Amino acid sequence: SASSSACSASALPAAPSVEGEGVPGDTCSASLSATPMATEEPKPVAYFLQASGPAVPEEKAESATNASNLILVMDGGGFRVQSSFPKETAEVRQQELRNEIKDAELRVDEKRQEKKRHSEAHLKLLADMEKQEEAAKPVLRELENDLAKAKESQEACAVEVTKVQHLQESFETLRENPEKAKPKAVKALKGPLQQLGLDEKQLNSLPETLAKKKAKRTPKERKFLVTVTEALQAQVKARRDLQSKCQKEVYAREEKLKAVAAEGPMRAKAIEASSKGILEKEAQIKTAEEQAETCIQALKDHEAKMTSVGKMLRFNSWSESCCICCDELPVDSAATLGCGHGWYCPGCINRFVEARLDEGISGDIPCPDCGKAISEEDLARLLPKQTIFRLHASNINRAAVASGAKPRPCPTPDCHMHKTFEEGKPACETCPLCEKESCWWCGAQPYHSGLTCEQHRKKATRSSGSKDDESFLQWMKDTGTKQCPTCGMATSKENLEMQTDQVEECHKMICRSCGTKFCFGCNAVLTESYTCGCTQNAHNFVDPHTGELVKHLQKKEKAKAKAKAKSKSRR
Repeated sequence: SASSSACSASALPAAPSVEGEGVPGDTCSASLSATPMATEEPKPVAYFLQASGPAVPEEKAESATNASNLILVMDGGGFRVQSSFPKETAEVRQQELRNEIKDAELRVDEKRQEKKRHSEAHLKLLADMEKQEEAAKPVLRELENDLAKAKESQEACAVEVTKVQHLQESFETLRENPEKAKPKAVKALKGPLQQLGLDEKQLNSLPETLAKKKAKRTPKERKFLVTVTEALQAQVKARRDLQSKCQKEVYAREEKLKAVAAEGPMRAKAIEASSKGILEKEAQIKTAEEQAETCIQALKDHEAKMTSVGKMLRFNSWSESCCICCDELPVDSAATLGCGHGWYCPGCINRFVEARLDEGISGDIPCPDCGKAISEEDLARLLPKQTIFRLHASNINRAAVASGAKPRPCPTPDCHMHKTFEEGKPACETCPLCEKESCWWCGAQPYHSGLTCEQHRKKATRSSGSKDDESFLQWMKDTGTKQCPTCGMATSKENLEMQTDQVEECHKMICRSCGTKFCFGCNAVLTESYTCGCTQNAHNFVDPHTGELVKHLQKKEKAKAKAKAKSKSRR
C-alpha cells in the first residue's frame, strides 16, 4: 500500500522532484509532470510516477516494475497513489481483446469461405470454358468451310462478270465498227450469245448484219442488235448482283467467324480474371490472419502484464491442460494464479482446499506450486460457496478459539458449517449453508426462543416422555458410551462390552456428527499440535465415513513435550 502526502496543490512547483516513498521497496526518485488545475472547481490531477536515477538492483526489479505502473493522484489538498493497471480495467480489456480475436477469426473464416466459393466457381468456369471451346471447334471448322465456299462463289461471280463485260465490249466494238466484223470474230460471239436465249435465225444472220454498215442495216436488224445489247446489259447486271450477294455472304461468314474466334480470348480473359480473384481472396485471407495474429499477440502481452504487473488471477483464453489432473479444459475453465503459476481447474483447487480443511489445517491457502498465499478475492472466484463458507468458518474458529471462544458445529445432519460462540451467551444463528435456524449450544431446531437450553431440554423431555431418555442414559452408563465434547453426540467403540475395561488401546476418536477429534478416555479435544497423552503419539485417527487414517500430530516435538507434561500431572 502506498502512503499519501498531505501537501497542497499550490505548494507544488511546475515540475517537482520528490522521493518515491509512495512506492514500497523503491528508492529511486519519481519525476512529476503536473496538469494545470481548473480554477472553477477542483478536480483530481494525475502525476505519473516514472522511474529515474540509478539502475534498479535485481532484488528490487519487481518493485520498480510496480512503481512504473503507479500514478500519483492529487485530489483536493492531498495525494493518493493508485495503480495505472487496475484489475477491473485489465479484465475489461482482456475481454475486449478476446472479442477482437473472435471478430478477426470470424473474418478469416468468412474470407476462407469466400475463397472456397470462388475456387468452386473457378473450377466450374474452367469446366464450362472447356466445354465451350470443344463445342466451338466444329462450329469454327464449319464456318471456315462456308467462308471458303462463299469466297469461291464470289470469285466465280467475278469471272462471270468479267466474261459478260468482255462479251459486251466485243459486241459493241463490232456493232460500231462493221469493218472489224470478221467472220471469225463474229463466230466467237455467237456461242455465248446463244446462251442468252436470242432468236436462232437472227443469230445465224448476225455476221452479215454486223458486217453491214450502220446506214444500210434494216430496222429489223437494228432492233435485233438493240435486243442483243440489252440482253448483254441484263446479264452484266445479273452477274454483278450475284457477285454483290456473294460478297455479302463472305462478309457475313467472316464476321461470324470473327465472333466465334473472339470467344476464345474472352474465355481466356474470364479465366484470368477468375484466377486473379482467387489471388485477391488469398491476399485478403493473409491480411485477416495477420490482423488475428496481431490481436492474439496483443492479448498474450496483456495477459502477461496482468500476471507480471497486476499480479492478477486470470482465466484461460485458449484450451489449456490442468497441471494437477491433466484434463484438457475449455476457455474460462482454468486459472493462472496471481503468482503466475497454473493452469489449475477450479475443481482441483477446491479438492486441494477441502483436503486441507478435512485435515484441520486452517489459515491462508497456498499456491500448490510456490506456496504463496492465494488472496480471498481469488479464492472466491475459484471455489464454490460451500467451500468458501467452510474456509471462512475454519479461519474464524481458529481465531475465536485462540481468544477463548468455543467452536460449535451446525446441528443439521451432514452440514459442515462451524461457528464459535462465547461461553454463556445465546447461540441463536441461521446457518449460511443449510439456512436453518438453530441453537448451536444444544442443537434445538428451531431456536427455543425465551428458554435456556436446560429449560428447553426439560420441556422436551416432559413432552416426549422421560422414560425413553432415562433408558438411553442408563444404556450409555452401562456400556461406557461417551458424548462428543463439542456437539454431545453419543459415541461408542466397536466392542461395547469391553470399552469400559480397555486402558492401553487407542482412544483417539472422530465424531461422526461434527468431526471433532477427541480422546475417548478423558474426553479432551485433540488438535494437530495437542494430545492428552492417553494414547501413544504414533496412533492416528480413523475417519468414520471413509475408514481412512487421519494423521494426528503435525508438530511431534511439541506434542511429545505436552504429552509428557500431561502424564506427569496425572501421576
